[in-house]
Amino acid sequence: MKRSRLGARFLDAGAPSIRMGDWEIPARIGTSQEDYAAIRFQAGILDLSHRTTLRIAGSNRLKFLQGILTNDANTLEPGRGLYAAILSPKGKMQADVTVYAVDDWLWADAEAEVAGTLPPILTRYTIGTDATVGDLSLTHGVIGVYGPAAADTLALAFKGWVPPTTALAVGALTAFDTQLIVAESGYPAAPGYKLLTPSEALEAVWTSLIEAGAKTGARPVGWDALETVRIEEGRPRYGADMGVENFPPEARIEDRAVSYTKGCYMGQETIARIRTYGHVNRLLVGLLPQTDRPVAQGTKLYHPQITSVLRENKEAGYVTSSTYSPALQRIIAMGYVHRTLETPGTVVTVGDDPSVTATVVALPFAPPSSPLP
Repeated sequence: MKRSRLGARFLDAGAPSIRMGDWEIPARIGTSQEDYAAIRFQAGILDLSHRTTLRIAGSNRLKFLQGILTNDANTLEPGRGLYAAILSPKGKMQADVTVYAVDDWLWADAEAEVAGTLPPILTRYTIGTDATVGDLSLTHGVIGVYGPAAADTLALAFKGWVPPTTALAVGALTAFDTQLIVAESGYPAAPGYKLLTPSEALEAVWTSLIEAGAKTGARPVGWDALETVRIEEGRPRYGADMGVENFPPEARIEDRAVSYTKGCYMGQETIARIRTYGHVNRLLVGLLPQTDRPVAQGTKLYHPQITSVLRENKEAGYVTSSTYSPALQRIIAMGYVHRTLETPGTVVTVGDDPSVTATVVALPFAPPSSPLP
């Protein structure tokens, strides 16, 4: 299993770990409460080098992406970013990706789970074009800074850096005799920034952020805290809440990820047909389980009105993510339910024990920087 240079120092010191794709990463740096409070009320500094990072170059790079992304790649002027999905010909999700336009090339940032599948998918469609796809993870790492003090921490660590005023903005800065690419993350905590950093400068950049954090309240945190904030804010993550079995409208990301005015792209006919003539049969919702521990991913949900000829107790949905929410002081979850059950207040049974129920609620559970009760 892979370890990043930054993550290894915490893992070797005894930090608990989790697996993301082929990577072992720290789950926590401090206590759960300390890590969570840093992101919510100050800033958390994370090693995100496990993410899939690609460089797309060539004179046809935008034309190439326009035929693949669900969103409009023609809006990608230097300094701007775009969130989109990549679909199969049948409209199912193969990945979601944020693409940032950096001068004469593009930085594509995606989840660790697609590291083995996304590069071949993209490369297959470069045939006959001038576009090229390269793996940035071989030469770079990514550091994330999330929370209310994130911008102040970056500005203190890197003199002359000015926070962007638009979502998914991206720019370059020079530090430690190298170029860093700094992008507004857009996900999952606001404000949040990602720093694409050459491998040889990772230690220096990390140290600079930690030193700045001593003055702004920012501190190193693990993955669990970021996941908790993500779930509280109701933001689906590919590999957890969406995958190859989902259409974008099921995960409710079409308002951010899909353009209905651009030209053709892979899977577009299915998405257009869903919008014009029909509906999806399941939708992502928030769930408030009546339990004192997180619900396992994949746990089945049941409801009396969801039956079939063969089974009286047919599955009504399933859980995708669950955590303890410090903001709500209770267990929360996200999952898919049949479209007839999406109305807030609907009660479903969780798993095989009929005494364990969950109430459907609208997302998000908690807004960014929500105070603790």
